[in-house]
Amino acid sequence: MHLPFLCMALFLVMQATAAGAQVVGGIEVKGNNRVEADAVMVVVKSKVGKELSAQQVRMDIRAIYGLGYFDEVRAELEQKPDGSVLIFVVKEKPAIAKISYRGHDELSLEKIKEVVDIRILGVLDLAKIRENIKKIKELYVEKGFFLAEVDYEIKKRPRNNVEVVIVLNERAKVEIKRIQIIGNHNVKSEELLTSMETRVGDFFSWLTSFGTFKKEALQRDMLRIADYYYNHGYINIKVSEPVVEISDDRESLYITITVEEGEQYRFGNFAFSGDLLVWDYALLARIKTAKENFAVGLVLSSELLKELKEQQLDDRAIKQLKLTVLDELEKEAEARIAQGIWEEDQKADESGTTPKHKVHREMLQGLKSQVLKSLLLVEPGEIFDRSQLSKSMFRIQDVYKDRGYAYAEVIPLTRTDQESRVADINFEVQKGEKVYIERIDIKGNLKTRDKVIRRQLRIYEGELYSGTGKEISRRRVNMLGFFETVDVSEKRGSGPDRMVVTFEVKERPTGTFQIGAGFSSVENFIATAQISQENLFGRGQTLSFMAQLSSLRQFFSLSFVEPYFLDTNWYFGFRVFNTQLDYFSFLRQASGGDITLGYEFADFWRFAVTYTLETVDVTPTGSRSLRLDNLFNDGWTSSLKLTLTWDTRDNRLFPSDGQFLQGSIEHASEFTLSENDFTRYTGIARYYLPVFWGFVLKSNVNVGYITSMSNEGIPIFEKYFVGGIYTIRGYRPRSIGPELKLPANGFDPASYLTSELIGGNKQLITNLEIEFPIFPQVQIRGVLFLDAGNAYGEGEGFFSERYSEQTVKEIVDGTEMSEQRMLKETFAGLYWSAGFGFRWFSPLGPLRFEWGIPLTRRPGDEDMLFEFTIGNFF
Repeated sequence: MHLPFLCMALFLVMQATAAGAQVVGGIEVKGNNRVEADAVMVVVKSKVGKELSAQQVRMDIRAIYGLGYFDEVRAELEQKPDGSVLIFVVKEKPAIAKISYRGHDELSLEKIKEVVDIRILGVLDLAKIRENIKKIKELYVEKGFFLAEVDYEIKKRPRNNVEVVIVLNERAKVEIKRIQIIGNHNVKSEELLTSMETRVGDFFSWLTSFGTFKKEALQRDMLRIADYYYNHGYINIKVSEPVVEISDDRESLYITITVEEGEQYRFGNFAFSGDLLVWDYALLARIKTAKENFAVGLVLSSELLKELKEQQLDDRAIKQLKLTVLDELEKEAEARIAQGIWEEDQKADESGTTPKHKVHREMLQGLKSQVLKSLLLVEPGEIFDRSQLSKSMFRIQDVYKDRGYAYAEVIPLTRTDQESRVADINFEVQKGEKVYIERIDIKGNLKTRDKVIRRQLRIYEGELYSGTGKEISRRRVNMLGFFETVDVSEKRGSGPDRMVVTFEVKERPTGTFQIGAGFSSVENFIATAQISQENLFGRGQTLSFMAQLSSLRQFFSLSFVEPYFLDTNWYFGFRVFNTQLDYFSFLRQASGGDITLGYEFADFWRFAVTYTLETVDVTPTGSRSLRLDNLFNDGWTSSLKLTLTWDTRDNRLFPSDGQFLQGSIEHASEFTLSENDFTRYTGIARYYLPVFWGFVLKSNVNVGYITSMSNEGIPIFEKYFVGGIYTIRGYRPRSIGPELKLPANGFDPASYLTSELIGGNKQLITNLEIEFPIFPQVQIRGVLFLDAGNAYGEGEGFFSERYSEQTVKEIVDGTEMSEQRMLKETFAGLYWSAGFGFRWFSPLGPLRFEWGIPLTRRPGDEDMLFEFTIGNFF
């Protein structure tokens, strides 16, 4: 603030008030061109008709300065016939008329502008410009221009405007050429370098950013190196500050890291002290084991044994006393379970001084220690591993947190023996006091309604804190698929036994509107259209319309899902559809719909009933024999399907962790008023495991079996046909299954025979994928996969080998001979394929581009098959 102007304003006001109390007759703003006077008057607290106050004028000047639009502000008092007028005279800051960049050759202007947030027509703010200069500098460092310099110039323009010029001196790109580790006598440098984020540049640096120097990353790497040593027994490791040297040509960096390893230690004995609490069911299991072993594993302290000997108790009597105490402890634990209380809810009897009381207390502590030891992930004699030790401590803490002790602490008191290089650890537990959840706050949900999030929570206001309940709640909220991140934080409430838990979410786009086209070597031209909303009106509902057209399929579908029907645990959904699929030997056309009603009866468990009504029309397109007309029967299908699902995936739309298990039975017969008769059994098992560096291992197993009580057998359009991007990649869609030799002319039995797919009554599909980030900034991920599967006929069992007639050529006595032989076509009764692809989780939806290579090659299979589709696989 300009002090002379403020003093002048105060002098004028004080002069006016010295002559007598002045009343403000009017307030004006002068000198403003771009800023509206009303915008200034909003912060002015002096009022017309009120007494003029020097203190209030001073506060008004500060408030006007605080708007950030003005370089100068002063107050004047002007006498007019109708009273004194308070005038705020302002001088506006220059406006930015142009932003230009000079010296950018290596980085594109678009990349630079992505980090710049100053805008044309904005007010010149030097502090904000300096912040942007810093962000541009960080961008250059991130891209490997470690020596880049960034500055700015301000050029004046007419009418109080300026041009901001960003001056760039990129210099040469600096690449890490060598990382040397010194002092590592027991651990190979390769092991340490592999754990580091900082890497030496290589041929793929343009893609992986290897070779780029980042100071923050190198500091994190020092911690990673120390952690590696701590997790391999070197508890006295010392990692010095790295030395970074630049080459004479200023294009290469050389990093040297010095370590002092020390000796390698192993775990010794484990003990527990402090407030020991365990679950009674676990305590009962230990008591039962101790009784079966006649209490041999429960050793009393030497002091207590000495006292018992002084009481004239021999070894046999001590053993009997221990068994008696075990009976008492068992009855106490069973009583607590029956009453639904915990041990700490009972008033403990600590006053007993008899030998029996002392044995009771000591054996109880020993049994609890055994239970807690079973939670440890480490064993005596193993190499010291700090990460496993930390995980063990968290597991112990969880026992306490699930009983309401939110601030329970487990302190590892370590005693080392330098000669034997062993570390004994005593886990001292401090449980603190029980904590109740005072309030649960939801933040960041701009669109999603609070109730959509709260109904996923498994912790509740007013109840005891639960660590497991909090983690399950976080996972269930993330499983919705509506949020990029779900963070849970805790803070103390109104008292030491009260806590406020906050779930903060960052919403992701859940709506899709797309019209697109693609090309596949299988389906040729593919046209798609989709309009969907996974979080309709923020209520968690799903409404979707989808259409796909290609040479092999036509698909139209409208669906709606309400996961919590009428705010209950009931699930409701419906779908109407019209489809046409080309099975090569016939064309399946169907129209209909289904209604599903389900119920979530436990966390991650759901039971559902689905009723489907559709009319199916089958048109043969290949060979057709009159004697096999029943294969192509069609008509109405009216079916009921029962489904049981267990789903622990971290995200139902883009899972990367958890499991999905589902079993279903679908039945259609005259009892369901169906013209088509069949019963289908399906089992699905999927597993997702995050491994490292954003890599995710995915596996899928799908088993199906269908049977029919009808004399006409299973309808061909309900049978299993395997192959394609949704089952076994690398093979044409629906091209794997049992075949039948049929006359080329169904009306002429003498015509030559051709093979036609007739589908199987069993199928087995297995898929194994490793998915990894390629360009994480734009959500592009790569995938490598291995698929195997088959569809088996009614005379075949699972894993039955399949044979086909093939031409075999041999050289006999110098002459090439050909003959037809039956050769095994499958391996382990399955068709195998492998391949690669990439997936783009675009704003329009997930897109899949995949190239499959059939490993079990059949005549007519392509060497490599490209397919494209929209949507996730599994």
